[in-house]
Amino acid sequence: MKTYFLPIALLTLILGSCSLGEPKCDEVFVTTVPLDYLRRSCDLGGVDKDADEVVVVIRNQADLNRHIQCESLRININFEESFLIAGKIRSYDCGYLAEQNTVLDCGRLVHKVLVQSEDCQAITVVPFLVVIPRSLVDYEVSLKVDYL
Repeated sequence: MKTYFLPIALLTLILGSCSLGEPKCDEVFVTTVPLDYLRRSCDLGGVDKDADEVVVVIRNQADLNRHIQCESLRININFEESFLIAGKIRSYDCGYLAEQNTVLDCGRLVHKVLVQSEDCQAITVVPFLVVIPRSLVDYEVSLKVDYL
């Protein structure tokens, strides 16, 4: 009986460790509408100003009033049909927003932001703001940032 125990234990350990990795899920792209308000005279408020990455979910008008501070622009969003994902990334190389998209991945919304870095040493804030269909409002939202 001892001779069978070791091979079975090793096989169980090997097969068990293979299933411990990240779950494999298919990413589903979410149709979003990017908004350009934060690049103009608007600012992202009610967040940690010192954080390198910030993402907020704006579910209603009260959230909008708290987080999007605009002096001259009005943002008209139908919160019965949509919600917003907004945020900022601090770039240490004069970065700007090159691309953004949102995917539904393993039961959570992942907002992917691609920041284009330039050849300078200035710190810049890269804002983003997208409109998301309301049917996805209950999913956890996370941010994934890549740099070019």
